[in-house]
Amino acid sequence: MNSVTVKRGQILFPNVCAVCMSPDPTWVQGLTSDQGKFSGYYVFFTTWTHLKTQIKICESCAKKVRRIQNIARASIFIGLIAGVALSFYLDAGRWGAFLLGVVFCAPGILLSEKAGKPVSVGKYDDASVEFCFKSSEYANQFRALNPTPTGQR
Repeated sequence: MNSVTVKRGQILFPNVCAVCMSPDPTWVQGLTSDQGKFSGYYVFFTTWTHLKTQIKICESCAKKVRRIQNIARASIFIGLIAGVALSFYLDAGRWGAFLLGVVFCAPGILLSEKAGKPVSVGKYDDASVEFCFKSSEYANQFRALNPTPTGQR
């Protein structure tokens, strides 16, 4: 992954597909930060906010990303069902069902988080945002469009 830290505010993305670098992409993909900020608490729960932004990708890459996300969702669902069924078959109990569910769902979760994201939002604060890119060429174009905070590369 190629990470670029930029000043927070008006962040510009290159007018190319984040996956294949084709010009003038037409589809929009939403990005949400992995890291959340505490935004408040209520009687029974807390709330967290995440940084959200959008990138553009071409139609063929968008279809591939959606296909990967659909496969990941199906894998998670099938893994959950298989884990619970196996725990009943083995009479593994509540914790056994939980552990088997986690193990069987892990491939789908990893596929969803790693394979389907050409750009991800890393750490951020009030002054800067870190973006991680799969493509070094896209990262270099992004770096050229946006100012970096002092002391960052």
